[in-house]
Amino acid sequence: FYTMHNNYDQDLLMIENLFSFKKGDNIQIPVLASYFREVSDVKVQIYKYNNENDFVTAVTDQMQSMSYQSLVEISTRGLTKIYDAKYLSDELADGVNGYDKVINVDAVLEEGYYLVTIQENDVTYYTSIQINDIMGYVSYFDDKCIVWVNDSSINSVIPNASIYRNGEYIGITNSKGYIEKDNFDCEKITFIRYFFSFLYNFYKIVYVKV
Repeated sequence: FYTMHNNYDQDLLMIENLFSFKKGDNIQIPVLASYFREVSDVKVQIYKYNNENDFVTAVTDQMQSMSYQSLVEISTRGLTKIYDAKYLSDELADGVNGYDKVINVDAVLEEGYYLVTIQENDVTYYTSIQINDIMGYVSYFDDKCIVWVNDSSINSVIPNASIYRNGEYIGITNSKGYIEKDNFDCEKITFIRYFFSFLYNFYKIVYVKV
């Protein structure tokens, strides 16, 4: 979910700018250090968004930035701080899949939307977390795209889910939980991701309201 930065004269951490978890999942945030250095002590703070619209606006603005997205500041004004902790470097778990370390957040987060700030060596990174059981997928072809929505808690499709692209309503899912659209800029869709209801690609932001 992150854009790798190209400014290698800065010794930055690589942190994805959005994480999705199902209800009850352990919250784990993987980090990667550049220049083959060790990850230092980190300070982690978690804030809860008051509503999904504030979350959508903040994540959309961050994702549309052309800079390294986790360095794009997201204001904590009006948000509720629910977690504040410091993790020493030797308390961080070893990473997997190419990451150096994993921050295992020792907090139980209820369903909702959260902003996380991670401070290391006087640099603050911003990432977001959504907790829900909605899963979304996009399949794209030469002349059409299919958006499919599923409730992972009951392993069932979600009919009548409203689909939006860049804020523009494009329709609802059918009884089988998907919507098929022609001329959906299919040739441009890459880096597909999903969240709150968002399905994110480099050119378009598609989200679902259930």
